[in-house]
Amino acid sequence: MPAFAATGRDRFCAAVVVCAVLLRLLYLGVPELLFEEAYYWNYAMHPDIGYLDHPLMVAWIIRPFVALLGNIEFAVRAGAFLCWLVTAWFSYRLTRDALGQPTAWRALALVAALPVYFFFGFFMSPDAPLTACWSAALYFAYRIIARDDARAWLWLGAAIGLGMISKYTIVLLAAAIAMFVLADRPSRKWLARPEPYVAVLIALILFSPAIIWNWQQDWASFSFQSQDRLASRFSFSLPRFAGNVIALLTPTGVLSVIALAACRKQLAAGFGRSQALLAWLTFFPVAVFAAISLIRVSKLNWTGPAWLGLVPFMALLVTPGLEAGVPRLVSWCRRAWPPTMAICLVSYGAALQWLGPG
Repeated sequence: MPAFAATGRDRFCAAVVVCAVLLRLLYLGVPELLFEEAYYWNYAMHPDIGYLDHPLMVAWIIRPFVALLGNIEFAVRAGAFLCWLVTAWFSYRLTRDALGQPTAWRALALVAALPVYFFFGFFMSPDAPLTACWSAALYFAYRIIARDDARAWLWLGAAIGLGMISKYTIVLLAAAIAMFVLADRPSRKWLARPEPYVAVLIALILFSPAIIWNWQQDWASFSFQSQDRLASRFSFSLPRFAGNVIALLTPTGVLSVIALAACRKQLAAGFGRSQALLAWLTFFPVAVFAAISLIRVSKLNWTGPAWLGLVPFMALLVTPGLEAGVPRLVSWCRRAWPPTMAICLVSYGAALQWLGPG
């Protein structure tokens, strides 16, 4: 592809990021709080080391902004925007380390434009800090497996621990990382070294406030999020689960996942073992949520953070190149991503205007 076309794509991705950031900043304080946001604001007004249905992080993020700026919508949501910046930073770093700077800019555009990460970075909920911690954990797991970075274990432990006091579901990512280390022969060497066990200790220390609160409250939150939910009414919601994934990633995003599976051999040279790592860290949590949807109601936000593992792969489909011998679907996705991003941004602007002054 001609050089000028690649430069044009770079400028387009930069414009997508700038527009997404400006949309958030302009409208962050405009729409009234959602019911859930008001609920978490109430958490912040009664600070504690634990709560019934979620750990402490969402309340502790809201509290200082409200204390500084007052009880306004912007203050409640400011933390969500900062969490998106963390998510974007680690997604950028992961893609840059794996595939280089040009692809990293396209990954940043995807994190800015995809519905799941736009709204996780706008409305305040436990998913905002969870996604930030999930992104950081993916980056440090990559550093461990692909770069043999021993110090990354310590940061991985911190990311998992902070994620656990954000939302319990990051335990699926921790389990996926542990299973990969056990199954991958070159990675088993870490089992004889102290770093993984120090990482577990760091995670437990950071998670200890939630453990202490649950111990004081007869394990109320753990029970509510586990056996109480599993004891709820049977509901086959796999079609709803599939619809939720399409809503989070857009149809172009879902087709990109299929296209990436079709040209995985071309991608293997760029990713090496980390290709298998990121694919596993994505599809294990997604598979768990899909299995749950066979018997219980599927929630829209369930799989949101899990797709961060595929952002570097998707960024390859925003990048010109690899056209010869690839499936038609791959070429279609390359053409579809720019208009998809533009449509998403226009839709976000219209929706926020309708929710606020409209």
